[in-house]
Parts: sequence; C-alpha cells; structure tokens
Amino acid sequence: MNAKNSRKGEKKYMFVLGKERLEIERVLESINGDIFVIFKDRTGLKEEHVEAGEKFAWVQLYAMPDMAELGYININEVINSYGSHRIWEVPKPNWVALNTYSRISNQKWRIEEVEIKKEVERPNARDVTDDEDMSLTGEHQEIIDYDMDM
Repeated sequence: MNAKNSRKGEKKYMFVLGKERLEIERVLESINGDIFVIFKDRTGLKEEHVEAGEKFAWVQLYAMPDMAELGYININEVINSYGSHRIWEVPKPNWVALNTYSRISNQKWRIEEVEIKKEVERPNARDVTDDEDMSLTGEHQEIIDYDMDM
C-alpha cells in the first residue's frame, strides 16, 4: 500500500438548485442573455442521443426567467438556432458571476466553486511486505501497555 498526501488541485463548479447538486461541464450564453448550464454526463443516454449532442442542462431564457428548467437539450441545435456568432462559451472563471441571473428568477439557484483535492503519492513511501515484523518493541510497547491498564 502506498502512502498518499492530499494537496490542492483544480477547481470544479457545482450548480445548486434546492437539494440538487450537479457538476458543470460548460456554460453557454447568448447575445440576448439566455444561459445554458450544461452538466457532466450523468444521464445514461442511449448512444444515438449522445452522438446527436444531447446533454442534461439548466436553461434560463432572459425574456422568461421564471420558466427556467432542468432537462435534456441538443447542443448542436441550440448553437445552430442562435448562429455561432450569437452564442458563446463562458470562461470558467466567470461562471460564478452568473449567479446574478438567479436574482431575476423565482427559482433560486447558484453556482459554487469547489476545490478538488488530489491524492498524490509521497516519494518516500514504501510498501510493507508480509515478511516484515510490524510489532512494537521496547519503550513504545510499554506506553501502550500502560494505557491499556488504565
């Protein structure tokens, strides 16, 4: 068994709506303020749906914020309907700023930034073999015996 240390890693972003917490894959915004929050694939969609570009997403149209909802969308159709110059991908550092869109909706949602802790192996760690005696001796054993007598 190798010893591991936790250290800070990259960030991931979670979409929170009530008790629902979904990891965000990407966010699209249109020129008129519509937003599409697309989630990491958790759907189990059939292969033909995946190939067609369908994803699970939160869609909030700027003109109708109270009609926002979770559902399946076809990303290719969304991009084609707006035209590639009228919809763009929002950079990750700006995702949390989209929380201002929640204020215009009756449905309270938010985007949270979460730090991912990566497990890394320590360079001085070594495996313990079955042949090695791992029992305590001497002073350490006496301390354990003393604690057990109490």
